Amino acid sequence: MPCLTSGAKLRTGPVGPLRDRCDLCSVERTGLILCSGCRAVRYCSRAHQDEHQPSHKPVCNGIESDRESLAYWERMICKQKGDVKSDCQAIEIYVDHHTELLDVFKYIRYRFILANHLRFIGTPDGVREAADHMLDMLRMNRGDYMFVQHFIPAALLRLDRDQDAYDFMKWCSTLVEDDNYDWGAVSEPFMNLKDEDVLEDPNFVMPRFPRISHLACMLLLKMKLLVDIRGIKTTRCILARNSPLPPELILAIAHDVVRSPIAKARLVRKPSSHLNTIEVKLVRQVARLGRAICDDDYNFFTFLCDPDEALAMHPERFSSYFFDYSSVMQRAYSAIRETAGVLEILKATRLVVKRDWEDKVVDMLEDIRKHEKAGHERTEAELLYDVSLDRIWDYLDWAVQDASYPGRWSNRPSERYIKRRREWAAKEEAEKERAEMGRDTDEEDDDDDEEKRQRCDNGEK
Repeated sequence: MPCLTSGAKLRTGPVGPLRDRCDLCSVERTGLILCSGCRAVRYCSRAHQDEHQPSHKPVCNGIESDRESLAYWERMICKQKGDVKSDCQAIEIYVDHHTELLDVFKYIRYRFILANHLRFIGTPDGVREAADHMLDMLRMNRGDYMFVQHFIPAALLRLDRDQDAYDFMKWCSTLVEDDNYDWGAVSEPFMNLKDEDVLEDPNFVMPRFPRISHLACMLLLKMKLLVDIRGIKTTRCILARNSPLPPELILAIAHDVVRSPIAKARLVRKPSSHLNTIEVKLVRQVARLGRAICDDDYNFFTFLCDPDEALAMHPERFSSYFFDYSSVMQRAYSAIRETAGVLEILKATRLVVKRDWEDKVVDMLEDIRKHEKAGHERTEAELLYDVSLDRIWDYLDWAVQDASYPGRWSNRPSERYIKRRREWAAKEEAEKERAEMGRDTDEEDDDDDEEKRQRCDNGEK
């Protein structure tokens, strides 16, 4: 059974892009003091560094110890390859040809431990160094027996390296289909896909046996673009209501509103009609990705809405750590939480589902209770909670339309759709009742005719 540890570090911290902040007061500015021990945390003053030292010291000492262990095994490898002048070159050559040796395995293992601890700190310096370590580990060891390919996309997305994250996921998918790729050779192409089309259909991350971590990160990337499109459309709508502004100023404001570099480069200059087309396309792709994740791991979105248990889990076995829902949450949740607007859209979608299904739950509950055992009765709230998760991807487009709707909240698109659906349902119910009444009348007429025929027959006799 998995044991529970603290997952508070993954649930806390500012929402938005990773920026250099004082680790005590969270002030943002240039010239912050970098901790000389862990080299991942910054402070606005020596006083704040001294004040934060008692709570930071265990983490700092742990990372220093990781660096010392990594340096030790690095020296051990370089000694065995002493004919090469450059230590870095020695490691690359030796790891390439001797990945089965214990020293090399320990070197890669301790490098992963350092990268993982840096990732948990959640600072730009920590996440950036962690991503660099993991990319380099995969470049030197394509067999990837530390499974770093499951960590890299989320780290790149946290750093807003969205194009690199997309290229990496597509590159990993192409390797699976390449039967001639030599997984043991550093000379093989590494991340040779560049500037791939982020708006294309993500079929390559949805094979028969998908990487659930890549599915989650691909969904996050697509939703990140959806949030940016909403920001562009809302900005244009607000500015259009006020006095006209120069196009250059509107463009500058739109650049500040969006977060993804892809949106800054490809979307802010698009006309609204093109943005609407892209938005519809992205909504469909996100819905497909979400359903694919649910098919592979139904618990993922349950724990995404309530992450405490999943983030606190620490599976005992190494193999389960990389493939169960809790490990996927621990790798991807920070990237999801830090991307403003993503969780809000998912929560809004669940509210839309509940609003549309609240009048159907009573009938569903009656049908369910007929087949449930005594003592296992479900409440309406529990059933509505489950329905809001089951149907979330069917209603995503309604929530996205609501998010950029400029009118009165009571007249938002989802409310209009729900009202229209209920009117249709009421009309169909009325037609069924009329048809039922008509059948009853016909049956009564048939009975009367039968009685008349019987009387006639009796009279003739």
